[in-house]
Amino acid sequence: MKSRQIASGSLLALVLTCGLFPKQTLADDGSKEKPVRLYASEAYSPIGVAYSLSTFLVDGRRVVGEQGIWGGELIRGATDSGVNVRMDSVGRILLKPSAVARLAATRTTFDDRQHPLLVASLLVGDISVRLDPDAAAYIESCESAVTSSLGASFNIRIRDGRAIVDVATGTVSVEPQTPSLRFKGRSVQVAAGASSLLTAARTVAIPPGGDTVDTNTKSRKRIVVFWAKSTPQTSSLTKAFSPQYVGFQIPSPQKDSPAAAPNTTPQLEVPAALRRVHFEVEPAIGTITPADTVTDANGFVSVDFVAGPDPGTGTIKGTIVRESFDPPDTVYEPYTRPVIIRKIPLIKTKKVMLSAAAATIVIITTPWPKGPIKQEPPPVIQP
Repeated sequence: MKSRQIASGSLLALVLTCGLFPKQTLADDGSKEKPVRLYASEAYSPIGVAYSLSTFLVDGRRVVGEQGIWGGELIRGATDSGVNVRMDSVGRILLKPSAVARLAATRTTFDDRQHPLLVASLLVGDISVRLDPDAAAYIESCESAVTSSLGASFNIRIRDGRAIVDVATGTVSVEPQTPSLRFKGRSVQVAAGASSLLTAARTVAIPPGGDTVDTNTKSRKRIVVFWAKSTPQTSSLTKAFSPQYVGFQIPSPQKDSPAAAPNTTPQLEVPAALRRVHFEVEPAIGTITPADTVTDANGFVSVDFVAGPDPGTGTIKGTIVRESFDPPDTVYEPYTRPVIIRKIPLIKTKKVMLSAAAATIVIITTPWPKGPIKQEPPPVIQP
């Protein structure tokens, strides 16, 4: 009995000892089949990591700590802390507090060789760029294109609607782009089952002329508007930020005509993210709540139209509020939507009155004893 216990203890000690020094082991079923190799494409992997000591936003979602980025996301730093972004083979980008930017990466040919290229769009605030020795940069901000040499280090600041560049190392050039930035709003409706985060896939464009708000007095109607900004030219950001671009297909109003085929030419536009919008109703037959709001990361804004007590017709008007970093010749195309307010149908009112009269008749025709009310003596029980 003792020998078995000692043997078991020795075996246990041997297993533990072997567990402390693991070695590679192989298993073979004796077959001669060729191995199956799996490959992963780097085009469908994150291009870097963004991190901050405070909570920051990525496409409108709150992020704490680190967040992998895939390219084209709208990153907004906190008011009390910046956002550090480390992009593989590209370099480091620091978004200063409250800065807003989109970052992506691609490759370009320079000196007959392929080099990583940082492609970015600075919307608000300041950024600091430190490129790897083999990487270059192309950044758009305030209708200016900033290009750098390989391995450059520089800062970009937005002041009075202009992009100011401070170069630490390397060569950086700033060239003006074609101006005439244009903002435009479109009426959309939320698709069935869509969540609170609106996207182009979860909304349906309303054809022009079919977006009239027809409602009753003292009612409330939800209004959803997609705001986009566009320029006369398509820059290098189109390919880098392609997931963020939205194509709208507006059907023809004459659907029954064979010659009137739908317009299949999409309009590529950048969502007007995080832009202030002001709404009003003319004449004042109702109100918009809230009258001043901000678009989300996908360019959508949702407000309520509250109808007044009187019937009438009017127009809902909305416009993007001018910011200090907008070019001087920016076009803010006003958004309009017709409104019709009607009284509650008279048929419903008559039904309510007839119901009340019927109830009154029932009360009146209830049997009632004649003469004064007398107290009856208690019953007498015979033995």
